[in-house]
Amino acid sequence: FPQIPAATWWGARAFEERVADLRDEAVVASTTTAAYLNRYLGSLDVMATALGLHPAVQALDPKGAADLFERTLPQQPALLNLVLIGPNQQEVARAADPGLQAITGGEWAAPEIEAGRRVIMPLQVDGKAGVNYVLIGYPVRNAEGAISGALGFRIRLRTIQSVFEHLPLPEGSVVTVTDQNGVILARTVDSDLYVGKTTSEQPRELEEIPTSEELTGVDGVRRMYGNAFVSGGPWVVSVGIPMDVALGKSWWLWGSSV
Repeated sequence: FPQIPAATWWGARAFEERVADLRDEAVVASTTTAAYLNRYLGSLDVMATALGLHPAVQALDPKGAADLFERTLPQQPALLNLVLIGPNQQEVARAADPGLQAITGGEWAAPEIEAGRRVIMPLQVDGKAGVNYVLIGYPVRNAEGAISGALGFRIRLRTIQSVFEHLPLPEGSVVTVTDQNGVILARTVDSDLYVGKTTSEQPRELEEIPTSEELTGVDGVRRMYGNAFVSGGPWVVSVGIPMDVALGKSWWLWGSSV
């Protein structure tokens, strides 16, 4: 019965080809998602530049800055709040939002003031509203060009994550965004269970993460992952497609061959 070995070979060949297809699909999806996040961070850079040039922000004017923030907040759905910190690390102004817990102290502004560039803080949870967010800080310069304070953007990750949930991926696929320490910032499946946790006990350095890999995720599902680097984060976008997709397709082809 030479047909049986031939069918078996064909089934194995079909599985290998389907795995290669999954790898390509995952890599393209992760690259697309990373490009979206980089564009979003770029839009925040533009907004920070515009706000930093406003006279009320440069002068650290509490009322003028607060009024400006109130008008700016609706322009970014993922933006929870805007905060202005002075050189003494004390809050100068913020967009009024009684549903959010106030940021205690301005120690987070020190890196922006010292480095003179954008700094993204680790994942945080608002104790009052119960939402996950990251704080993105920008240095503020006065009219003479000297750094005099910092702008803080509180970004709701759940709003950004909702965009990934509409990607045309096979059932059981997952999109995950992690920071440089392996902490999960956003996840399209069971986000309440996994956001804030690390992907493994020993997170890898960013340069050690390959473009694609087959792994068992934190939920115990074996998937083919495509990984892309978000340079503005620095974050990693991983798109995982279940290996069962490849197995199911190859089984169908093998059955047809038999």
